Amino acid sequence: MKDNFAFVISFSFRRFWEEKKSSLNLCLFCLEWQSTGNMSVARHVHTASILSNGKVLVTGGWTGSVSLNSAELYDPSTGNWTTTGTMSVARHVHTASLLSNKTILVTGGCCSRNSAELY
Repeated sequence: MKDNFAFVISFSFRRFWEEKKSSLNLCLFCLEWQSTGNMSVARHVHTASILSNGKVLVTGGWTGSVSLNSAELYDPSTGNWTTTGTMSVARHVHTASLLSNKTILVTGGCCSRNSAELY
């Protein structure tokens, strides 16, 4: 049923002072969580956008000590993450919007970011 996943919720958490990273898929047909591949970097306050090809683009975020400019793609058909181009500015608490031309507009973020860029 791996092909039937509708979306990905990713999260990072701290336990016993050790940063972990994990992603979980919600199978809408079996109504249970199943583990999938790990992101290369643990992050929170990031964005996740579903692309027109079905992959999920995760941008930026916060590690607990530093803002990130990295981005990763999740492929739900394989359960794998791959790193992709870096943003020109490290961002967290930003927005990412899918535009009609199938690009992602990433804007703002902490702290006092007035810039924007396209993926």
